[in-house]
Amino acid sequence: MLKVNNYNEIKNFSKSKYGILEPPNDGRKATYDLDLLIVPGLGFDKEGNRLGRGAGYYDRFISKTNAYLIGICFKEQILDLIPMEKWDKKMNELIYD
Repeated sequence: MLKVNNYNEIKNFSKSKYGILEPPNDGRKATYDLDLLIVPGLGFDKEGNRLGRGAGYYDRFISKTNAYLIGICFKEQILDLIPMEKWDKKMNELIYD
């Protein structure tokens, strides 16, 4: 049975150390057995390289999964070249407006 969580009660959210409102932590841990991840970024190039915010949160998570990776952005965020580090994974697909 599918478990659905509805976080419409923003009053229960708390600010993270980065000032982002987050739902309460119910003790669940991230799962890496996923088929698909939609990944945001500051920029992408047409080779599937992604520029994040520099903290490595997505990079660490992505490195533990074999999910199909879709980068999502605006056309203005597509750059000619984004340098890759050895731990970076390329997006399988890029969707933009």
